Amino acid sequence: MKSISLYRGDCLNQAICKCSCEVDPAKPAKNACAKSERCDCLRIKEGCSKLCACKQICKNKEPVKKLVKVVKPSQGCQCAKSKKQCVKKECPCRSVYEFCSSNCKCCGDCTNGPSKFHVPKHVQSCFLEHKHESSGLIVTLIGEDYIYRGDFYHESKSEPHVEEQLVAAIYDLISKYKVDLYEIVIFVSKSPCFHQDCDPKCEVVDECKSNKACAKLLGLLLSKVRKELTKVDVKMTVKFLYPHLNRGDLYTKQGILCMLQAGIKVEPLLMKDWSAIMDWTPHVDHKGEYLQLWNNHNLDKARAVAQSQSFINECRRALGLSMKFWVAEIHEIVKNTILHYSEIRVKCGELNDALKQVRLS
Repeated sequence: MKSISLYRGDCLNQAICKCSCEVDPAKPAKNACAKSERCDCLRIKEGCSKLCACKQICKNKEPVKKLVKVVKPSQGCQCAKSKKQCVKKECPCRSVYEFCSSNCKCCGDCTNGPSKFHVPKHVQSCFLEHKHESSGLIVTLIGEDYIYRGDFYHESKSEPHVEEQLVAAIYDLISKYKVDLYEIVIFVSKSPCFHQDCDPKCEVVDECKSNKACAKLLGLLLSKVRKELTKVDVKMTVKFLYPHLNRGDLYTKQGILCMLQAGIKVEPLLMKDWSAIMDWTPHVDHKGEYLQLWNNHNLDKARAVAQSQSFINECRRALGLSMKFWVAEIHEIVKNTILHYSEIRVKCGELNDALKQVRLS
């Protein structure tokens, strides 16, 4: 892999992205930058600039009209009481990415209340079982006196990827409302994709023009958030469990490189992260179950956390960054020792009794 310099995100007056859309000389303004799945500028809702390959000879040359941002409503929701209270987007609190509170008719005692948040079973299964197509994502938005957590799910090729759903949701938030956001933490079941549209696998990774990469999209989102909020210090962290191996090692590493270049902190998803996700609001009836699930599915083994760590460090080394070690062999030894402590103690007792019998005889 090539060594690539890190992206500088400390200037809010620069173009967020440069699309690589090719222009047909015969009909230049009719076909360039017409589809959002091909044009990076359209994907992130930015007008093309002179730095783009299209040179603004396209349909997307006009600057995107910005909405007048308003303060989020604080009167709370009036959702009718039911088993699925405040579940749907029609809930005013959900629509502005806020938890329900004491100002609401539900008083926050609903599915959108901070004390009732839980990860749906279908999203959990994406983390526990590495399925070919489906993936799950949980995001935590953190600001001054503000925190919100949501989840996204992708099941089939016809649906937007979880990262694309997340980008649309956050753009909806920052374009409509005044938000003091300073950190976005993303927990995702597998590493964001790179070259998801190339089939069969593309052999020109760097020059490919049909690339639709969610890893790249997250980097564009971070730049977009910083520009919209006029804050250069907004942080983004991506923690993934499984490498995106169905596209091959090279594609997984290119995706990680892409995020690191954009200034995103990339880490493997560890047991402590899994606990923080699942134990957001611990209840007696399920406390501790999530740790058992983690161990039962052997998520610390080489196929998940350790392998993800290896890929991340290879990419960090390519960028001249120091390597980091979140898991190591000694951690596995200590964990297994604790898990099997009672069993070892029983065996030692049996051995001690056997030795006493030997001495007596």
